[in-house]
Amino acid sequence: MFKKLMDYQKFRFMVVGVLNTGLGFIIYLGMNHLLHNIRFGYMIAYTVSYILSLAFAFVLHRSYVFKDKGNILVAFFRFALINGMNYGINLICLPFLVEIVNVNSDLAQLLITLLTLFVSYFGNKYFTFRRQQNEK
Repeated sequence: MFKKLMDYQKFRFMVVGVLNTGLGFIIYLGMNHLLHNIRFGYMIAYTVSYILSLAFAFVLHRSYVFKDKGNILVAFFRFALINGMNYGINLICLPFLVEIVNVNSDLAQLLITLLTLFVSYFGNKYFTFRRQQNEK
C-alpha cells in the first residue's frame, strides 16, 4: 500500500514536506533557544533554518517529488523565487503574530508553515517543475 501511495505526486510532496519541515523546524527551535535573549532572535533563527533547509528541499523536490530532468539552474532559480515568496510571507507574518498579536514565536512559525505549504506545492508544481504537470 505504501509503495502504491508513493506513485502519487501529492503524497511524495507531503512526505518530503514533512521531512523538510521537520528539519527546518528542529533547526528553528534549536536556534531560537540559543538566541532567545536577543531581540528578534526568532527572526535570525528562522533565517538560518530557512537557508539550511532550502538545499535539502530543492534536491528532494526536483529528484523525488516532481522528477524534473530540465535545466537545474533554471529550476533552482524558480525554486528560489517560490521559496523567496514564502520567506517574504514569513518576514511579514512572524513579527506580526509575535509582536502585535502576542502569539508564542514557536506556535506562530508553525501556523505560518501551514500557510506556506500551499504556496510551495502549487508554485513548484505549476512554475518551478511545470514540465511534470501531467503526472498523477
